[in-house]
Amino acid sequence: MNNFGMNPMGMNQMQINGLGMVGMNNQPNLMDQTALNIKNIIEPYENKIRELEEIIKQKDFEIAVLKQKLNNKIHNNNLIEINPLMNMNMNPWMNMNSLNINSEEITVTIISNINKNIKCNKNDKAPSIEKQLTLTFNYKPLDYHKTLGEQGISNYSIINITDNIYNINFTNNSRCLTGLSLDGMCPVKKTIELFFQQINQKYLYPKLLNNNLIHIKFIYNASKLNIEDEAPIKKIFNIDHIPKVIIIGLENYI
Repeated sequence: MNNFGMNPMGMNQMQINGLGMVGMNNQPNLMDQTALNIKNIIEPYENKIRELEEIIKQKDFEIAVLKQKLNNKIHNNNLIEINPLMNMNMNPWMNMNSLNINSEEITVTIISNINKNIKCNKNDKAPSIEKQLTLTFNYKPLDYHKTLGEQGISNYSIINITDNIYNINFTNNSRCLTGLSLDGMCPVKKTIELFFQQINQKYLYPKLLNNNLIHIKFIYNASKLNIEDEAPIKKIFNIDHIPKVIIIGLENYI
């Protein structure tokens, strides 16, 4: 008889086992395909997340830069408010009544005797004209890094506008003693007085006027200056805006 007929159970078992083996062999392939499908689904989202993270980092950097610029603007504005003379440096015709020194309001008068043509370009802005002019008090140009009070300006002081500044070098012929920047309208006599103040020897000035220091001489362009001359220095120095004044005999007294 047919042996296979004698053992149908065996045959069925082989068939079952065969199917089972086939199912087991195909299972890893199904898992790989499922994982690949899941990866393909989530990969665009992961890429989008990374893209957004980069955008956020860039925006955080831009915000930090803008904050720094804002802090710099606030700092600069505070400096301008703290030092009102900085504003005056930008616009010498500003309303002087708005300046407060030590919380004390003062009134000053600005005078200009300038009657001179100023060369400029039509494309220039107004401040380009101001740069050619100088504010002076007591014949000295105002120092825009100091307060009005520090420069001796008080209520009803008179401030002048000039375009004629002389930078005078005082020397004893071997070395420069000091330099003075003065308005061309400053008298020679006043210039000598300011020189002694500049070198912290102002007690010598009255002695010089009283002829007690007859050996001290101020020489310019080989000529002796008259220490009591009330003429403005612009008549002495003329177009020489960086004059050299030689002092003889001063070393015997300082």
